[in-house]
Amino acid sequence: MIEIDMKRVGVLQDRLEKLNARGLPFAQRNTINDMAFATMREARETIRSEFTTRNSWTVRSVKAERARSTRDSALVGSTERYMADQEFGATGGPTNIPTPASAGQSNRSKTRTRVVRKANRMNAISLKRNRIKVGDQRQRNIATVKQAKADGQRFVYLERGRVKGIYRVMGTKRKPKTRMVQNLSRRVRVVRARPWLAPSTATVVAQRDRLYAVRLQEQLRRVR
Repeated sequence: MIEIDMKRVGVLQDRLEKLNARGLPFAQRNTINDMAFATMREARETIRSEFTTRNSWTVRSVKAERARSTRDSALVGSTERYMADQEFGATGGPTNIPTPASAGQSNRSKTRTRVVRKANRMNAISLKRNRIKVGDQRQRNIATVKQAKADGQRFVYLERGRVKGIYRVMGTKRKPKTRMVQNLSRRVRVVRARPWLAPSTATVVAQRDRLYAVRLQEQLRRVR
């Protein structure tokens, strides 16, 4: 058995290159994959410990893709855009805040604790231009909702005083009802940077030589 000595990683690499040069790319690619999945696990733990999460969706959004023979690099990151804002910080214009209703929670719920239903997400919502211009705001809203229900629209944009949002249209044509699924009242979005991927990556990079030595040793065993 070859002992793993951190100061001898170069020696292990040279030995493998002489005995079986074809094994070196495998050792390197496997090390990259080990680091990618270790970073994924570390990032998930960072999110669990440093962030307040209402469910496991955000944690599970962190994924890793393997390096393969057709791609020399592995990929690690979140599938959710808002995690990039957390990593780097962000400042922008109006933003949408999913309401408890967007997750199918009751009218009594004040805080969303579930994942937003697919049909109520911003990228799934389709709106038609509101052509009703007569009357005061309340009258326009009533007419807009009735028109939307008659036309078979599922969502409308309404302004109710300072509250602006996207509402799901429910009820009957005679008595339509609405529930806000996306709150658009906040005018400026400021997200303070709270890195979760960079420190996780740094933790794993510190173990790079040990991981590489293990994979070199694995390939050297194959030629014995």
